Amino acid sequence: MKRTITAVVLAGAIASGLGAGTLLAQPVPVARDIITDLRENSLSAEEIRGSQPFRTMEVVSLAEFSGRELQVLQDILMNTEDGFAEVRTAMEANEMFEAALRDRNVPISDVTAATYSADGIVTVYTNIPSP
Repeated sequence: MKRTITAVVLAGAIASGLGAGTLLAQPVPVARDIITDLRENSLSAEEIRGSQPFRTMEVVSLAEFSGRELQVLQDILMNTEDGFAEVRTAMEANEMFEAALRDRNVPISDVTAATYSADGIVTVYTNIPSP
């Protein structure tokens, strides 16, 4: 079963044409697209520490994952270069990430993973359900 997950797209720490703190609701790709994004574009702790400025940040909750989709997601996340703790520590050390998450009231402890796209969008995935 495919689900569309709605994300809150927020203006990044770098000024966009919308101004800081602007909220936009937009559909985010279905589960298979999220899984593909995590496989192909996941940021390591080292990449977060040395990351280029990003244009916007999307925050996507993984709370709706269940069954086979949840298992695939957990397998991907377990095989990433760095664990959750390392990624979270890197985000706390990166002023841009830390400020963007704080401005959006996203606790770093909720962050599961992050990806970066070529067009300057960081997607932060949060709230993975327990098995």
